[in-house]
Amino acid sequence: MADKTVAIIGNPNSGKTALFNVLTGLNQKVSNYPGVTVEQVIGKANLGVEQVEILDLPGTYSLVPESHDERIVSQEFANWALGNNRPDCIISVVDSTNLKRNLYLTSQFLDLGIPVIVALNMMDLARQKSIEIDHEVLNQHLGAFSVIPISARYHEGIDDLKSSLMNALESTSVIDSKLMVPEPVRDAVLPIQDWYKTHFGFADSLALSLAIRVTTSERVEGFESPNSALIETARSQLSSIGFPAETLDATLRYHWLDQIVPASNIPIEKRSRSERIDEILTHKWMG
Repeated sequence: MADKTVAIIGNPNSGKTALFNVLTGLNQKVSNYPGVTVEQVIGKANLGVEQVEILDLPGTYSLVPESHDERIVSQEFANWALGNNRPDCIISVVDSTNLKRNLYLTSQFLDLGIPVIVALNMMDLARQKSIEIDHEVLNQHLGAFSVIPISARYHEGIDDLKSSLMNALESTSVIDSKLMVPEPVRDAVLPIQDWYKTHFGFADSLALSLAIRVTTSERVEGFESPNSALIETARSQLSSIGFPAETLDATLRYHWLDQIVPASNIPIEKRSRSERIDEILTHKWMG
């Protein structure tokens, strides 16, 4: 298992850095990303008799950057997609008390084809709020390598996480993204998806993900963009069937997460972000 690298991603305040500290202890090195003052933190973790390198990425909510920190994560995603410094496994740390919002970022990294372990952090707080999550059922629909309940604060579930991490680092299987995309949307972005496949040699799921994102925001951080005419044609076709292109990526991902995250597991006060796009989610193609 020599020279294996694991990247830790997650939303701000998800407990990502707490998990990094649990895994690496004091065996850490802090530097800056090239050209910016954002810290790059790398550590070593012991997995049995082996050591692996752990990279703690800045916290971000999505791959549409609005800050230096988020731009770094988006650029890293692009580097990995292009085969540069690609980690062997990704640990996506999510706040178990705010599951759907946190899994939005996870869903974007699942498109890379790199094994993703979802660490359901803060399970101690989830229990206090009477939130119960069937992690095995969740993963059947999510399609990650595994979903492991943990509490980094109390070191709960860390042995299970390490065991799953060892298995992931030895795995050669590739899990395709399970993101649900209606056929009319697939048809609209198909020329862009084909462009990403031809231009970069990407697999179907990653090319589709990027096609949806570039149709939404008109550019994707770290990637050359297809011809603007392709994007405009897709946006026009989506508009004709009632899909506002500017919210396409969020609409598709939150609708999918609505199906796989049982509503009873999320406190009512945590649903406000989803409620803001209810009108889109109940569209005839999505409902």
